Amino acid sequence: MIEANGNQYKLVLIDTCIISEFIKQWGHPFSRKVLLKFFEDSIPSFSIQSFKELKFAPNLYEKFFVVFEKLPSFVMKDHEQIYREEISSYEEEKMIDAVLTNRFNNPFSTQNLNIKKTVDLIFTEKFQEKFKKDKIVILDGILSLKQNYPAKNDKYTKKEIDDFVEAAVLKQIVLRNRDWAKEKVDIEEPVQIERFPSLMMMGYIIFYKFYISGRKPQLSDVPDILMASLYPYVDVLFVEKNQAEMIRQIKTRHSFCTELEVHTMKDFRN
Repeated sequence: MIEANGNQYKLVLIDTCIISEFIKQWGHPFSRKVLLKFFEDSIPSFSIQSFKELKFAPNLYEKFFVVFEKLPSFVMKDHEQIYREEISSYEEEKMIDAVLTNRFNNPFSTQNLNIKKTVDLIFTEKFQEKFKKDKIVILDGILSLKQNYPAKNDKYTKKEIDDFVEAAVLKQIVLRNRDWAKEKVDIEEPVQIERFPSLMMMGYIIFYKFYISGRKPQLSDVPDILMASLYPYVDVLFVEKNQAEMIRQIKTRHSFCTELEVHTMKDFRN
């Protein structure tokens, strides 16, 4: 929940593919149903990954700001910012604030931030080329993981999945903060991976998306994986059906993010 103007609102994270559909159907029954559902007691939010992806579709990118310029919306921090805050607040055991700015078209604030100008300044052609290269690096990392973790039997057990996620989280911590991890080893203090929910969710998504299904990872999967870092920090998700099904399995089978509401476009088609 997020507080604005003395009231509590659910924070809704909208996936990039849903944003695209919403924009395309602006003014039609689908978009009206979404507005009625999410704008009564909720405020939508968008990930940095969505802006990066929309930049490659100029028409949708421009219309996005036209559609949402009058609606209260929040921009969320990216996966790297989330991780840095998780590790900096590790000892305090407190939930971090995943909102990057609460001034993006926010009627509860008198200091709205012009996100479009900011995005245009940052996401230049050079930046977009770097983004493409970064996705290739991340994809290569996923592929290397997949080859090194076969199931002992025909199907992965819950323990095998949880062990994979724990190993993946610890590996990321060592890669990013080797000295911090070494300090924990030196004092024989086990790292509590539960304090890194962003890494845990990305680990689960990777496992269910590629290991369980047997799918071959593609570049287009990378933004969805990075966006998953935000799932533990919002109240509601609006995603495509395959992603929704994976999240429901993760919630049920691993008792992780159990309070998270998950919706798909099908919920608004009837």
